[in-house]
Amino acid sequence: MRDAKGTVTNAVLLLHGTSGSGEQFLAPQFAGVLFGPGQLLDITRYYVILPDNIGHGKSTKPSDGMRAHFPQYDYDDMVRSQHELLEKGLGVNHLRLILGTSMGCMHSWVWGETYPGFMDALMPLACLPVEIAGRNRIWRKMVMDGIRDDPDWKNGDYAAEARAGLVTAANMFNIATGSALQMQKNFPAREATDAAGVCHEHERKLVMLYRRWEMASRSRLTGAGFKPPGAAAFKRRGGERPRKRHRQNGVR
Repeated sequence: MRDAKGTVTNAVLLLHGTSGSGEQFLAPQFAGVLFGPGQLLDITRYYVILPDNIGHGKSTKPSDGMRAHFPQYDYDDMVRSQHELLEKGLGVNHLRLILGTSMGCMHSWVWGETYPGFMDALMPLACLPVEIAGRNRIWRKMVMDGIRDDPDWKNGDYAAEARAGLVTAANMFNIATGSALQMQKNFPAREATDAAGVCHEHERKLVMLYRRWEMASRSRLTGAGFKPPGAAAFKRRGGERPRKRHRQNGVR
């Protein structure tokens, strides 16, 4: 839908989190309460765009062939590719809303700083506009080190999954995102925890989750980081990166 000046007035961009894809928003807990008749993002009224970000879903990723030689990228690059997808791929010149969860939440802050006039509203969910540091940075570095220190990683030229690195990453993800209080309530004693097999079950599920997310992307993107707005907020980190056109899949 466009106004008299040709500006799109009803486009909405939904941005997924780390290890996810645009398809996650089609799950009942999202689609069942957002997209139906009379609901907040009723698809008969809004043009809803669900992109797969670089390294996720059906978009370009290291496993397409380049593996760890894939050009380095960070949140700034991912947002630029989203912007290019909208303008050049879909012909969308304005957004009514950007809603992002987790990593997508951080992308929404980058959108607000980089393209402040492109959208009417931002809805960042499950993040804060602060630099990734402290405990948050420590567990992410442990994930990266766990993958890169696995002999099967082979400096990124891996022929098969670095299983030990994946297990380390999955376990750290469990500690970083799990609720310590709820775990203590569910398993108040060592015997109860071991009897339930909770550690092995979490490991199994999390390794499966991590397999959905490109391993070479994970080894770097967990450290891609976010810096709050300011003079150095959007300087390229880690030096100049090779220029390569990425394919980004947009599910509408």
